[in-house]
Amino acid sequence: MSNVAFDTIALGSAHTCGLTSTGIAYCWGSNVVGQLGDGSTDNHQLPVAVSGGHTFSMIAAGFAHTCGLTTAGAAYCWGFNMFGQLGDSSAPIHLLPVAVSGGLTFSTIAAGAGHTCGVASGTFAAWCWGYNANGQLGDNSTTDHHVPVAVSGGHTFSTISAGYEHMCGLTSAGAAYCWGSNGNGQLGDNSTTRRSVPTVVSGSLTFSSISAGSYHTCGVEADTFVAWCWGTNDYGQLGDGSTDAKSVPTLVDTNLTFSTMAAGEAHTCAIQQANVVPASVGRRSVSASAAYCWGYNELGQLGNATNADSLTPVQVARNLSYTVIGAGGGHTCGITAAATYCWGYNSDGQLGDGTTSNLNTPILSSMVDDAPASSGSSSSAPEATAVPTRTAVPTATPVPLRYTWTRDVDPASITVTSNRGYSRIIARATLDPVSGARSFKEWVRNSVTFDVYGVDENGLLVWADPSDTAIMSQIDWRQLVTMDMPAGAVDAIPVATPADGRLLWDDKGTGTIYVVGSDRFLHAIPDLRTFQASYTWANVIPITPAQLRLMPVGAPIPAVR
Repeated sequence: MSNVAFDTIALGSAHTCGLTSTGIAYCWGSNVVGQLGDGSTDNHQLPVAVSGGHTFSMIAAGFAHTCGLTTAGAAYCWGFNMFGQLGDSSAPIHLLPVAVSGGLTFSTIAAGAGHTCGVASGTFAAWCWGYNANGQLGDNSTTDHHVPVAVSGGHTFSTISAGYEHMCGLTSAGAAYCWGSNGNGQLGDNSTTRRSVPTVVSGSLTFSSISAGSYHTCGVEADTFVAWCWGTNDYGQLGDGSTDAKSVPTLVDTNLTFSTMAAGEAHTCAIQQANVVPASVGRRSVSASAAYCWGYNELGQLGNATNADSLTPVQVARNLSYTVIGAGGGHTCGITAAATYCWGYNSDGQLGDGTTSNLNTPILSSMVDDAPASSGSSSSAPEATAVPTRTAVPTATPVPLRYTWTRDVDPASITVTSNRGYSRIIARATLDPVSGARSFKEWVRNSVTFDVYGVDENGLLVWADPSDTAIMSQIDWRQLVTMDMPAGAVDAIPVATPADGRLLWDDKGTGTIYVVGSDRFLHAIPDLRTFQASYTWANVIPITPAQLRLMPVGAPIPAVR
């Protein structure tokens, strides 16, 4: 298995889907009604390919159904269909993609709780189908429809977004219209009256993007790129510093500007504009495309390493730069230049990390199938290998490696190369500013001492040199290297004091350090301080320059061969 790259993602209530650059759809998480589209009703904690052989240009995830548009604009849906939300009346559940009736082609599609809408190619008129008790189909009725019906009003839309039982869309001029359920003011028309036809959002604002959550809506204002939200606000999901519902757009309480937003069930996330000057927090520079979230956080969906709700935006941990972000029922996912990360609720495996453990910081997602290793530099011999991991269970679990790393013969600099074309040179700094850094001798060669300080949002901080000079890397190595480590891996076997250097790695979020043993298994120790104070380790394989592997935060170490 390896980490497949996604260009876009879509989050449902408890499932997630992604599209590769070649239009292949993968889904993971809850699958009780076939919303993953793999022909089964088995939940999957890792991405599985959607069956049918379709090439998609867009994907949308609803509460328990999923839809995609092919490159020709044809709409296919799968999953729960009790209300006709798949656009097909033949069965209440479809485990495989079925064509939406009517023969329309669409430029965009959006899926809600029990309804689906699309913007027709060419005409840019909106069409909807499925559940309609609150007028969310926009056809001036409350009658369910199992086939697409035209949204009333004669509006044309450039984009649309589906909430639980409401819809919103933007015209080509950026005007926002919403329709459907409005009990919490989520339509933004200064009322709480449901609307069965599109109604203009109050305030005469123009938006560059809009996102409908379960019972709230948010948008990025065109030109200024400030964020506005409206609707329910029980957990601070409007980001205005209060928990009061708003029936008109309310400015998010931040001096940040955003490129895009994603509204979930009770939380909201956004990506900071990429063309702003990065902020500085202590020694750490904050990414100009960093993700921020606010609202409900009991499940960790804000990703800021806490489980406390936030009434205003807080930065997602690890300081990654995102290009895409999505918010689901209780989880969040984002795409960086090199990888997909998810965090929050993971009851059904919707984070795609191979577990069902909730996480309040981003975890690498999307391990799916084999991928070739990169070619290395002349001074190294990269390799891809499956490493067994010793855990609390009797049998070892294979741990696949997608990317490999190369190093220069000179330990003063280390070149990192992946099969995505990334190359990083980690240069020495003039001073080690970290007091009390951890020291492990002979990691590279006898004359060099590496001080491994730990991890922050950016990745591992490595400090080195026998004479107090240092090298430092704040590269997000998880974007380049991925391995599938079982959750909760522990090994309580006796250990002996290392005398000649060991390669150690911290599993971020658990405080567990992994080391490669002479049996070529990974072994876990509770934490670095405990290891130094009271643990010993026997028969550990020494790490030589030719064998050096730098691994990502949270990933196991490959066995030395």
